[in-house]
Order: sequence, then structure tokens, then C-alpha cells
Amino acid sequence: MYPRHALTIGIATLVVIGASARAEAYSGFTKGRGEVYVKVAFSTFTSNDFYDLSGRLNDRGQDFTQRNLGIYAEYGILDELTVSANVPALRINSYANTNSALGVGDIQLALKYGVRLFGFHLSASVMPELPLGDSDATVQTDSGLNLVLPTGDGEFNVWTQLALSRPFSISALKWMDGWASVGVGYNVRTKGYANQVGFGGEVGLRLFELAYLQGRLRGQIVPSDDLDTASGFIYGEGTEYLTVGAGVAVVVPETPLLGTFDFEVPVAGQMNLYSGPVFIAGIALAAG
Repeated sequence: MYPRHALTIGIATLVVIGASARAEAYSGFTKGRGEVYVKVAFSTFTSNDFYDLSGRLNDRGQDFTQRNLGIYAEYGILDELTVSANVPALRINSYANTNSALGVGDIQLALKYGVRLFGFHLSASVMPELPLGDSDATVQTDSGLNLVLPTGDGEFNVWTQLALSRPFSISALKWMDGWASVGVGYNVRTKGYANQVGFGGEVGLRLFELAYLQGRLRGQIVPSDDLDTASGFIYGEGTEYLTVGAGVAVVVPETPLLGTFDFEVPVAGQMNLYSGPVFIAGIALAAG
């Protein structure tokens, strides 16, 4: 039988791709009543490949680095209703020639309602994001120049998502089963920023009830030409991308814990972001 908690192994890990977009997972599955999933993860990203709002790769300059320590938690209120929280407990931003700006990031809460239809799991989620990060944080270059490098975007926004998932098994392989998910989301932004459309999909496998493998595709587009071109890349205005990623989670024997490793890298459509691979290592607990 497919384990519910496996679907959240690769879920949002409070990472940015090019320091602008959260790594959102699309899943039609909900937690069972009383089930809990918690993941603590550390991510690291460094790149000097900056794509502007026209999609042009600018001359390579100083490396931009972001590191995150994030906490993600889910709880099943009912079999059909799950609440979750995405907490970037510590975000550290810097350039190669500056000191670091550090602090908490913007916190995302979510309420997901799911139903089963003909073997599929369909869910709808509402995810407000609270602007608790420092949108005015600055760093100083070696020459004494101050640069704005915030830990949050300073705006309240709300993602709405629809996702469809289906578990599957292979009759000839009793030691392996899996799942597939697709989804789409719409982000209503404030403070004059353009709204965003996100989409993604994931395929996962469970092996011998000991390990989970996932492959993912994720993207974002901005269906507007009315952009605040003066805002920095880290506010995500006009940011677009298509990424691929993968992950593995290994069960710690005789415990409810899993060790996890994920990565994600942009492959096409980059606009207004630093482009490069993100690496994430963490530990997760699944209980209930």
C-alpha cells in the first residue's frame, strides 16, 4: 500500500532558484487524520549567471550566494484536510565581495482539501505568505558601497493551487511502487508586483520500503508585461524559469526518520534570476 508520507519528502524546502522562487511541490495527496510530517533542511546556492528581464545572460560578475535553514511541517486535521507551514528559520544572502545579510524569511502557511476520484487524488490548496522577512536588509561591499539584499520580499501574497496525484504499483515487482503528480498554481501578489503562474509534476518510486526516489519538473511564468523593472531580482518581479530536479530519501532503520537529499537546476526560460543548481540536505520525521 502506498505510504502517504512519501509524497511530502520532496515538498517545499524553502529554497530559491536564482534567489526568487520558492520550491513548491504539487501533490493531490492529503495527510490522514492525526498524521504528522516534519522536515528540517539546509540548502545552498551559488551562481554568477544572471538572466535579466529579457532573458539575456549578463556578463558574469560577483558570485551571489544564498543559504537557508528551513522547517516544513504538515498535519492531518481530517483525512481530507491538511494544514502546513513553511518556515525559513534562517536565510543568509551575500555576494563574493560583501558581508552577509541574515534573518528569517517570509513564512508560508497552507490549507489543503483533497478528495478521491476514480483512483486519483485531487486537492485544492490556499497558501498565504506572510512578509516576516527583512525587505530592507543591506550588505556592504569591500569598497564600502551598500547594496539591498533582503531576506523577504516585503509583501503579502496568496498562492492557490490545484493538484492531481495517483499511486501506482507494478504487479511483477512486489518490492516497488510509486506515484505521479501534476499541478498548477496562481500567485496573487501585492505592492504592485505582477501575479505569477506556477506548474509542475513529479514521479516517485518506493524501493523495498527503505528508500524513495523522485524526479521533478517545475516552472513559473508571469502573464503580464506591466512589470516594476526597478525592483531587484530577489523580489521575484517578472521571474520565469523551467527547472528539473531529483531527490532521494532513505529510511533510518527502527525509527520514523528519513535522511533526504535533493537538487534542482534551471534548464530553460530563465528571466530575472541567478541560475544554478540548488542542493538541499535534510532529515524528516513521519508519524501517525
